[in-house]
Amino acid sequence: MQASVAHSDAMAAYQAMGKADEAGAHEKILNASGLDPSVWRWQEPETAYFVVTVQEEYIFLNRC
Repeated sequence: MQASVAHSDAMAAYQAMGKADEAGAHEKILNASGLDPSVWRWQEPETAYFVVTVQEEYIFLNRC
């Protein structure tokens, strides 16, 4: 399992349980991994974000 998938799942689980601090910790890791949509911009194919799995792509798109 890709680390980004695990962190996204953990973040969602903690959010559902109302544990914002724990969810925030996993969100920080996702942001540091390059999946932060606030820094993502439409890019040229040569510089675009490369996803490893389809799950990782859906995580990224859901965060946008």
